[in-house]
Amino acid sequence: MFQIKLLLCNVVLWLSLLPEATRYVIALLFPKRAQKKVLMQILNKMNMSESEFHNRPVTRYDDYAEQIVTLKETGVHPTYHEEVVRLCPTSGTSGLNKLVPYTKSLKEGFQKGLYPWIFFMYLRFPSLFFKRQYWLVTPVIKSRDDDATSKIKIGFEDDEEYIGRLQQLITKTVWINTK
Repeated sequence: MFQIKLLLCNVVLWLSLLPEATRYVIALLFPKRAQKKVLMQILNKMNMSESEFHNRPVTRYDDYAEQIVTLKETGVHPTYHEEVVRLCPTSGTSGLNKLVPYTKSLKEGFQKGLYPWIFFMYLRFPSLFFKRQYWLVTPVIKSRDDDATSKIKIGFEDDEEYIGRLQQLITKTVWINTK
């Protein structure tokens, strides 16, 4: 009986990923249009025109250090018009970990990559439909900054939080919980 439940849950999970997998394939067919759409969404959130964007100088993480400090202290991003829900550490290419503002739209961007990946893994490995699984999405990076005074959470979400509510309900049966 559990095997049938497992199969059904995996099929429902897979089908729930179909819309984003379809958008992904369309974006692959029309990459210039897809990239332009993403750029315009970002610029709209920053109240910036495309010409303003192209005229901006190339910057480094250090150029934003003061803004990150302000964000930690106040909980409000000084330039980006979207709530920052946490600061995620990244190793970058050199130096110490850097804290990157994590927003709802950034999470949606991760989902736009994650959902097609999982969808196509089921196609590549059909035996997944019949098995419980363990998926690890969160990078294994320790934060250099466990600042208790920060108004913004520092660190990554649990892996289950990278997916939507519907998928979370389904994965309670499908995914192996390691907590």
